Amino acid sequence: MSDVTNFGADILYPVLVRDADALGIYRALGVPQATVDTVLKGPRFDIITAINLGRPIPVADGSTGDVLTLDAAIDSSFPNGRRLGGGTTPNRHQVNVNTVLISLIVAGNPAAGLAKGVEVNDKNFLDRFPFLAPAHQGLLQGHGGINVPTVPDIPVP
Repeated sequence: MSDVTNFGADILYPVLVRDADALGIYRALGVPQATVDTVLKGPRFDIITAINLGRPIPVADGSTGDVLTLDAAIDSSFPNGRRLGGGTTPNRHQVNVNTVLISLIVAGNPAAGLAKGVEVNDKNFLDRFPFLAPAHQGLLQGHGGINVPTVPDIPVP
């Protein structure tokens, strides 16, 4: 109920932008300092608009906060209505949230493609409960030891 009071300044004036500016990233990329100071450092209502999924929700306690949207027209395979997979292959996500958020915050453009490289799981999503990719099995899946034989997936019940 008090997300805006507790976290509003962190969203409206992102520390990540101040850090990128202090490290000289924007200068190295040729981004004008005026753009950094007046657009990227905040207030960033574009981030609030993204959190609210473009809906006209007031930026006020009890209104803006955590958002979980689900499209009831799409069959889901995960218990709370979210589709985990959905990318071009069984190990890909529909969207890389890290890339979208970091691109939005740092560049002001969710499609800027920053933080790329983590869009793919090292395991396929399961087609049955619990639907998530199997957890790593320590020494049996490449995390040390002799790793032979490997155990690629949990067995079908």
